[in-house]
Amino acid sequence: MLFAGGPATEGPGMVVSNELKEPICSHCDIERDSVKHYKRAVKLYEGLAKWASNNGYVVDLFAGCLDQVGLLEMKSLPNFTNGVIVLSDWFATSNFQQSFLHIFNKDDQDFLEMGFNATFDVQVFFSFPHFV
Repeated sequence: MLFAGGPATEGPGMVVSNELKEPICSHCDIERDSVKHYKRAVKLYEGLAKWASNNGYVVDLFAGCLDQVGLLEMKSLPNFTNGVIVLSDWFATSNFQQSFLHIFNKDDQDFLEMGFNATFDVQVFFSFPHFV
């Protein structure tokens, strides 16, 4: 589960730099393909998503900020891994809390309704006495 409250500002997944002179991108910038960090970030998150999916991980994204958090760049993480995306203006809103708690719903037998991609390997070895 990834909880994002602001944009990534460091590393290959950055959405915007720390410099105040660089504005956060808008939808128009994305349409015009003039977003400085977009392609590099998408490449990183798609690579992470493929790795997570191949290894049986699910990535859920919870964004508690309506400003740019890089959700477009990170969307491959939940999309490739069958995760969820919850976007809210703050983590304390009832909409966010209800959505978050919904993930932990239980069935009639009090089991979580979510799956964990778990497997069990039972290996039994019998040792028989060797008769000569």
